[in-house]
Amino acid sequence: MSDSNLTNTRRWLITLTVMTITIIELLDMTIVIVATHNMMGTLSANSEQITWVVTAYIVSAAIVILLTGFLTTRFGRRKVLLIAVIGFLMSSMLCGLSSSLTTMIVFRIFQGICGAVFIPTSQVILKSIFPEKDQGLAMAIWAIGLMTAPVLGPTIGGYITDHFTWRWCFYINVPFCILSFFMILRFIEETPTAKTRIDWLGIFLVVIGIGSLQTFLDQGNTHDWFGSHQITLLAVIATGCITYLIYHCLTVENPILNLKLFRSYNFSVCTIMLGCYVASVLGSVTLQPIFMEQFLNYPAETTGFLLAPRGIASACGMLIVGRFMKVLDPRWFIAFGIVTSCFGTYLMTRYDLQIDAHYLLISSLTQGFGMGFAIVPLATLCTKGFAKHDLPQGTALFSFSRSLGNAIGVSLLATIITRETQVNWNELGSRLTLAHPAVQHWFKDQHETLHNPHALERLTAILYTQASTIAFVDMFWAASMLLVVLLPFVYFLKTK
Repeated sequence: MSDSNLTNTRRWLITLTVMTITIIELLDMTIVIVATHNMMGTLSANSEQITWVVTAYIVSAAIVILLTGFLTTRFGRRKVLLIAVIGFLMSSMLCGLSSSLTTMIVFRIFQGICGAVFIPTSQVILKSIFPEKDQGLAMAIWAIGLMTAPVLGPTIGGYITDHFTWRWCFYINVPFCILSFFMILRFIEETPTAKTRIDWLGIFLVVIGIGSLQTFLDQGNTHDWFGSHQITLLAVIATGCITYLIYHCLTVENPILNLKLFRSYNFSVCTIMLGCYVASVLGSVTLQPIFMEQFLNYPAETTGFLLAPRGIASACGMLIVGRFMKVLDPRWFIAFGIVTSCFGTYLMTRYDLQIDAHYLLISSLTQGFGMGFAIVPLATLCTKGFAKHDLPQGTALFSFSRSLGNAIGVSLLATIITRETQVNWNELGSRLTLAHPAVQHWFKDQHETLHNPHALERLTAILYTQASTIAFVDMFWAASMLLVVLLPFVYFLKTK
């Protein structure tokens, strides 16, 4: 059955299918982030080594996202999805059964390879089966899974780790993978394949260049960036390989990546805007739970429940956009989404150690509501006017901008927190002398003496908490300013 002859019922069943596989991939990523602390004892890993459980997935997924267009064109859309779902199921089971860090990292790489194809392929399917006037609503419903899954992940992950074992963070994927397999088999039609020459050099440059870049971004802050020879080497390799990859893809026939798509004005602007928007919003969303758990002393489960409404607000925004985008200029929705997200992030700059749960909830809801308005129109406009054979490559590059933006955002915002904590520590500590009346009053109020080492340790902990809190506020300021800079780009988008 061709795409033009599909009934509306079948189109929405296909939408449900691709939304399911999208939720699986994104939910797994954020659930595991919450569970890494609990894995350390079982896998005999320290806090630095356990981060590779997350890094291995992110790096492998970023590489394969870029190769998705090539894979679906050469082997067929349905075949690639079926193999990916089976692989994701098997790797999830093996991750849950892992007893060492090495095996966990290997299986996480395999899981990232399989899960990477879900999002770009889903987006291509929706753009292929719906007429242009209905694509906004279809993309909005699909994007509910895209945006709410990362937000709900910490909630589910916190509940699982508190009440069960971290292994269930992987086992929970199994029933959803089985359901998705049969839904793909039943509703997704196979697409024609084209056996073109394989660009082995391009594949090699993507693997080495993008792998080095993602590892550089994910591990840079942990190893003090260019203060580490390993991170510096990764930066050099990434720069060299990506530079040559761009030259290679622009000068050979049938390259692994069709970078000539960036000649499309809307595609270029939308891709840049998505990367910057995700860097600001999802970057701050990723780091916000750290503040709540470490400095407000919320347990993981409570943190998850307080942040979960952000996903509900985002879903409401997407449904509004999907309903009215075909009658209103989508640029207004993008601008409203950026302004609302910026205001929600600005509210986070008012955080302090006495902030109540109600204020946390309001700031998260505001930011989430804006997310729902910004993402869907960008995803709809990015490949507007593309020929069908360009959609797989276009959506893969657009999805990669989301992944890269998230990695850059988390890295840069985490670096701001680290550096500003040091600056604030030195500045506040220089004023904290034993002769200061406030210090003397604190010792008197605590019924402690200057000679008690435990009292000095408590005072040091208070100093660190205050320095870190100011650093988080600085981070939220940086994230909100990035959104302010991004707003004028809306003017340059074209709707026709």
